[in-house]
Amino acid sequence: MRPTGRLTQNVLVGIYLMGLFRIPMLDRYLQFNLKDKPAGYLGSILVGVTFAVVWTPCVGPILGAILALAGTSAQIKRGILLRAAYAAGLALAVFLSTVAINCFFQFSRVFCRYLPAIHMTAGVLLVIVGILLLTDDITVLNIYAVHFTPEWLIEKTLVDCNNR
Repeated sequence: MRPTGRLTQNVLVGIYLMGLFRIPMLDRYLQFNLKDKPAGYLGSILVGVTFAVVWTPCVGPILGAILALAGTSAQIKRGILLRAAYAAGLALAVFLSTVAINCFFQFSRVFCRYLPAIHMTAGVLLVIVGILLLTDDITVLNIYAVHFTPEWLIEKTLVDCNNR
């Protein structure tokens, strides 16, 4: 076993999500309701900055991986295709979110009922993965996942690794 800080965080966050203990600072909710919403350029800048701050943790690792793949690819076309696909996916997500915002609000009201069950499930999964990491048994999960991987994908991965 190797009890390190990062690995035990998985277990602690999992236990927190299951509701076995509470950290009051993490349970706070902060929201600003402005009576006079800033319009024009200032309002656009504030919305853009807020959107960027919220989205960065989600987008950062994906964009970093795509840029790393594009940068190490021997083919320029592949790098361009990867970045174009990423940009198109991001644009589609933003476009669909603006079109479906009212539907989202209705969905979120219904979805809130299921949040305790989702937190419990996520917590259990985090604890399981944390224990697997702590005991160095995460490879068991990888071996299990390989059984569900299509054969063509395994062959393509092996061919790509051999061509590098």
